[in-house]
Amino acid sequence: MAYLNWKDSSATLVQVASHSIYGTQLILRLLPEQLQELIAELQDLYLQGGSELRVRLPQDWIMFWKRRDDGSRCLLAHPEKNDWVGTVALDPLAAEKVLFALKTLEVGRSLVLSELCVLDSVSNLEVSISAVLNLQDSPRD
Repeated sequence: MAYLNWKDSSATLVQVASHSIYGTQLILRLLPEQLQELIAELQDLYLQGGSELRVRLPQDWIMFWKRRDDGSRCLLAHPEKNDWVGTVALDPLAAEKVLFALKTLEVGRSLVLSELCVLDSVSNLEVSISAVLNLQDSPRD
């Protein structure tokens, strides 16, 4: 299993917001080098047949990225009171769209997972990823 550890990174900003459809939204703001790390690991996962990617984030978040044969979903679980666990499981078509969007994401812009692919009705988490030069930057969209 591939692993990225950004738990103690002062360069990663994680925000949690409510979402009208999915209940919870995870908002990630990543520096360009982190975005490139994520892209490389997701390419290995989705294009080279990796098993899964585990990303440790600040504020007690763990994100798992997985492959699915059919249908995509984004799930949030709370195994312990102060731990947040999210799983993004994408089918091949959705993975292709997400990878393309990440590769072309400009600094100051955001991508929103459900705008790129259809998520199964069991999904209870929206994920938004922004590319920023510093944590004070806000996405323009």
